[in-house]
Amino acid sequence: MIETLTLALNACIPYLVYLAIGYIGREKKLVSEAFFNDLNTFVFKAFFPFLMINSFYHIDTSKSFDHRFWFFCLFAVIGTILVLCAAVPHIVKDHSKISTIIQALFRSNYLLFGVPMAEALFGQEGTELGSVILAIVIPTYNVASVIILEVFRGGKVSAKQLVYNVLTTPLVVGALIGAAFLLTGIPLPECLLLPIGKLAALSTPIAIVTLGGTLHFNAIGKNMRYIVPTLLFKMGILPLLMVMLSVALGFNELERFITLILFATPVAAASYPMARNLGGDGELAGQFVVISTVLAIGTMFVWIVVLRTIGVI
Repeated sequence: MIETLTLALNACIPYLVYLAIGYIGREKKLVSEAFFNDLNTFVFKAFFPFLMINSFYHIDTSKSFDHRFWFFCLFAVIGTILVLCAAVPHIVKDHSKISTIIQALFRSNYLLFGVPMAEALFGQEGTELGSVILAIVIPTYNVASVIILEVFRGGKVSAKQLVYNVLTTPLVVGALIGAAFLLTGIPLPECLLLPIGKLAALSTPIAIVTLGGTLHFNAIGKNMRYIVPTLLFKMGILPLLMVMLSVALGFNELERFITLILFATPVAAASYPMARNLGGDGELAGQFVVISTVLAIGTMFVWIVVLRTIGVI
């Protein structure tokens, strides 16, 4: 029980520290909010590609896993996206909020929660499977997010322009470069691996600091009618449905736990800079990241305790 709580705290508290640094820095006028806005754009375009390159380059493709689970994760994410794209526009009319809410609902912070939590509960086997699923869901997240944000900008985008916008998005560019090295097996020299790794490690902390620097708590109230139902579905209902489906399909405890992480972890930090830079509601996206991260300390603890108690994971 204490170990589970510690795991949840260790996953979430660093985010709150980064947020506090940005928020206090702005409130104390150490830097301006305009600086944070510029930094956010810089991080999105210059840092996040290295995060993707680093993630793909270090995936171990030598391991053999149940391909059924690969396809389950892929189709579960894609199926969720398609259902959300059909349903959310009937409920929400503001296009910038539609794309932001859809992204918040399907895009979990698997990149930073997935492998560490799987390793903590299942050891090396968890690390290996968690890393493989990373290679499947992260490109799906990124491509889908760009398409959704572009489509719901409100303007008309040709298929050719849409493809171009997707392929030139920094996260997708990084994913393509990383995938190229992964599939070809071309080794990168240490003199390049070192800065790539360092920049990858910096990308999320700096993105969360910039989020803190642009966060206005008095603005949360006006968005509560979007925040409450979105996060209730995202962190409660959707994970339950997906874990039940994984049980029904006969997957093992580790695979069920990966399914839980895939859908129950907080809204991905990358959704904030993507929304700000691609026509979404950046303010609402930031609020989703912050509030879901705080809630995850409790929700992930409850999920793990309950599912372990009843023998699901």
